[in-house]
Amino acid sequence: MIRYFHSLYERWEALSFARRLGLIALGGLALRVSWALIMPTAPVSDSHLYWVTSQNLALHGVYGVTPEEPFSYWPVGASALYAGAYKLFGVNFISVQILNIVAGVMLIATTGLLARRWFGEAAGLLAALLIAAWPSLIMFSTVLASEVFLALFVNITLLLWRSDAARWPRYAVAAGAALVAAVYVRPVALLLPVVFLTLDAVSARRLSLRPCLFTLLAVATSSALLAPWVARNYDLHGAIVLVSTNGAPNLWMGNNPDSNGGYMKLPDYTTGMTEIERADVLGDIAVDYMLSNPGRTVVMSARRLIDTHKRETIAVAWNQPALAARFGDGSLLPAKVIASGYWMAVLIAGLAGAALLADKARREAGLFDKLAALAHPALVVWAYYAAVHAIIVGGDRYHFPSIPFIAILAAYGALHVHHVMTRPARAKEGAP
Repeated sequence: MIRYFHSLYERWEALSFARRLGLIALGGLALRVSWALIMPTAPVSDSHLYWVTSQNLALHGVYGVTPEEPFSYWPVGASALYAGAYKLFGVNFISVQILNIVAGVMLIATTGLLARRWFGEAAGLLAALLIAAWPSLIMFSTVLASEVFLALFVNITLLLWRSDAARWPRYAVAAGAALVAAVYVRPVALLLPVVFLTLDAVSARRLSLRPCLFTLLAVATSSALLAPWVARNYDLHGAIVLVSTNGAPNLWMGNNPDSNGGYMKLPDYTTGMTEIERADVLGDIAVDYMLSNPGRTVVMSARRLIDTHKRETIAVAWNQPALAARFGDGSLLPAKVIASGYWMAVLIAGLAGAALLADKARREAGLFDKLAALAHPALVVWAYYAAVHAIIVGGDRYHFPSIPFIAILAAYGALHVHHVMTRPARAKEGAP
């Protein structure tokens, strides 16, 4: 038996990185298809709204809860993707599952490719394996949601963000197209070009011309592709709305006297207001509250930061009717324990990877060298998402865009620990 497994390991090591990554993605595909075959789709909460709005888009060409009432409260991206799937496979839950599974497998592959670029092939394979086996990501195969789409499009944007490439204008246009797809899914991606340009400048210790031109071309491409939606929103509301009108309400949810840092039902006094009026009123209240209560604002920001990372149960909650119907109410707690347990294990490993980067920065001599060592995309983009939701509204669903980067840092940290632990054995064999 030992000889058999040793033979399998040797065959695995003989394969190219692309083939090994493909096998991991194939395993992730098998897990997601198995889940979809076992678990029916039963939309609840946000998932139900995506189901309704995507149908209206596919059948009536109108984005709204009803065909007679178009709106811009939520970003259109996820609903548009599901509507596209309905055009191909019909308006049914099988279309939802096909799209989710394809996106999930692509997330595995793109995470592996990013990890290989940043930390080498072993990290790429381990990060891909972590994503492939991630319980919540598997559960999202039967949920209408935006989380996996946002993570995927940002991964693709980062893979294309190559201002040093020989044909950089092509990469810039492609990166801009991937970026605007992320923006359509969630406006939190709007400031990512600033983040990426800053990373380029810090890494190079200077702001050079080509990264600036690359960013400008990418942003111009994104702006051109976003313009039709902005025009649609202006016709609908008589005001400029880049993507959606829920930004100010989300800020209010996290910053008002009754807030617990998470989701809140909108106040009754906003009933009857237009989307623009509601956003203006709630945004003003939130800003006034933050300025008038700086101490509590800081405390609540810390609380939102913790709430966003302390557990991972949203995929179970959104599958709850189907889980309960299939396996009984007693299945919910074990599912939450498994999902949160996996999340916490990878989060701890991810924090270890971040600590290694921080230690590397500490050992650098100059200030700019320290900043360059800290300015790693995986760490900075994770910090960016965390900071945004520390300001507006928190909850475990909001750490999902960071999952690829946490998995990459976890792989980096785990491989470092393995390297240290096996050093005595390698020393005996004369290996470095």
